[in-house]
Amino acid sequence: MMQYRTVILGMAILSLFAAIVVSPVAAQEVGVAQETFVAQESGPAAAAGADRQLPEGVVARVHGEDITEAQLLDRIARAYAHGERGREALAELVDDICVAREAARRGVTVTDDEVQAYIEKWDATVRKQSGGKATLESLYDTEEEKAEFVSAAHEFVLRQKMAREDFQSKPEEELSERYLKLWLASQRKKANVRYKNLDEGVMATVGGQNVLRQDLARRLRDKLPSELVAAVGNELVVTVASEHDARKSGVTITDELVDEAMRALRLRFADDPQVRGSGVTFDQYLRQSRGYGEDDLRTDRVFRARIALRRMKRDEISDDDVEQYWQDHLDAYGERVLVRQILVPASDGGAKFQQMSFHDASQVALGAKAEVLEAAGLHLPEKERPKTSMGALLTRIAKRLATNDKARHKAGEPMIFTRQPLQGEPALEKAAFDGPLGILQGPIRSSLGYHLLMVEERRPAPEFDDVAERIRDDLLSKRVNAYELACRADTENIIRSWEARSEAE
Repeated sequence: MMQYRTVILGMAILSLFAAIVVSPVAAQEVGVAQETFVAQESGPAAAAGADRQLPEGVVARVHGEDITEAQLLDRIARAYAHGERGREALAELVDDICVAREAARRGVTVTDDEVQAYIEKWDATVRKQSGGKATLESLYDTEEEKAEFVSAAHEFVLRQKMAREDFQSKPEEELSERYLKLWLASQRKKANVRYKNLDEGVMATVGGQNVLRQDLARRLRDKLPSELVAAVGNELVVTVASEHDARKSGVTITDELVDEAMRALRLRFADDPQVRGSGVTFDQYLRQSRGYGEDDLRTDRVFRARIALRRMKRDEISDDDVEQYWQDHLDAYGERVLVRQILVPASDGGAKFQQMSFHDASQVALGAKAEVLEAAGLHLPEKERPKTSMGALLTRIAKRLATNDKARHKAGEPMIFTRQPLQGEPALEKAAFDGPLGILQGPIRSSLGYHLLMVEERRPAPEFDDVAERIRDDLLSKRVNAYELACRADTENIIRSWEARSEAE
C-alpha cells in the first residue's frame, strides 16, 4: 500500500509521479506486486461459497484453527518494531499525536474546501509535468489509495496552517520541508515525548498519553508493503500447520530439543562476522534480530513450531537419502577456498538499475587495488611496511566502498567458495582455485561486476563421512523449505485474508 503520510506530502507525490512517468519498468514491477497480493475475496476461495469466509477479527484458518488479527499484529511488531521500519512508523505515529493534540488545544480545523483546493493544486502540477498525459486521479491504483491520499492531504494542510501561524508566514505560503521539520520538533518538545524508561508494552509517551505496542503494530501493518504483511501471516500459517502435522506424527517439543536449537543459534551467533568482536551479547543479538530475548524465544510459538517441523522432516531423511544427495551435489561439497574480496557491482543497464556501468566499475576496482597495495606498503622495503595484514587492509577498504549497511557487514569478510556457485564464471573460478595464495588478484570481471580477490587458504575435497551431517542438514533445510512453500500454496486446508502464492511456480 502506498503511503503519503509525510511532512513533505507534495514532494512524495512528485516522486511517485516521476517513478511512473520516467520508469515504466519500475511502475510495472509495482503493479505486479500489487496484483500478486490481493485480498482473497477476489480470488478462488471466494467462489467456494460462504464457508470460505473468515469472521471478523480472524485473518486465516489452518486445518480448522483460527489465526486472529491480534496474533498477526503481535508478529508484525516482533518482526519490525525494533528495526528501521519500526522506528520510522513510531516517529510518524508520535508526530500525528502531537499534531492532533496541538490542533485540539488551538481549536484549529481544516475544511473540505481547503483539502480540495490542495488536491486541485497538485492535480494541476501533475498535468503540467506530464504534458497533460496524466492526472492526480490516474496515479491512484485503488479507491483505498485515493482515500488515503485525501486523509494525508487533510493532515498536511492542518500542519501547514499551524506552522504558518507560529512562523508568522503569509496565509497562502507553503512552508518548506525544513520549516515543517523544525515545527514538528518544537511540538515534540512541547509534548515532552519520551521513548525510554517506559512500562512494558509502551513504545513512547506523548504528553502523558501512551503509544502502545499494538498501536505501532497497526501502523506498521498499514504502512508495510502488502507482500511483507503476507510474509508475516504466512509465517503464522506455517506455524499452525506444523503444529497440526506434528500432533499427527506424534512429535513433541521437549526442553532437550529447545536446548539443542538454542545451541545451534549460539554457534551461528559466534561465527557471524557481523557481530564478532562487536561486543554485542547473544541476548542483544536476539533482541535486535528477532525482537525478543533468549527466555522469550524459548517459549515462542513460532520458534517451537519450527523445531517440531525440523524434527518431523529430519525423521524422514534416511542414510540412503543423504548419500544420494552427496552424489547429486558433489561440486557443492568438493574442494573449498577461503577468500576475501572487494566486489564493485556493475550492470549493463548502468544507472537504470542504480549501479555503475562495467567501465566505471573497472576504474573503481583498479583504484581500490592501488589503494590496498599502497596501504600494504609493497613499494617500501620490507622492514618499513605496516604490520597490518593484506587481508585486513582489503576488508577495511571493501567496507568503505560498500553502498549499503547490509553489504558493508559482509564486505571483505572471509568467505568459503566451492566450485558450484562459480560455475559460469571461468575467470573467477580459475583465480579462486588456481591462482596464487595471499596475492591480490584482479580486477576480475563477472556477471555481478568486478572482483578483487585474495585467496587465503585452499582445502581439499572432504570424504563423505566428514560431511555427512552437513549434507543431512542441507537436505533438511531443502525439505523444510519445500514444506513451507506447500503451505503457502495450499488453498484446500488453509484460508487466509491474503492470496496464497506458490513460490514453486
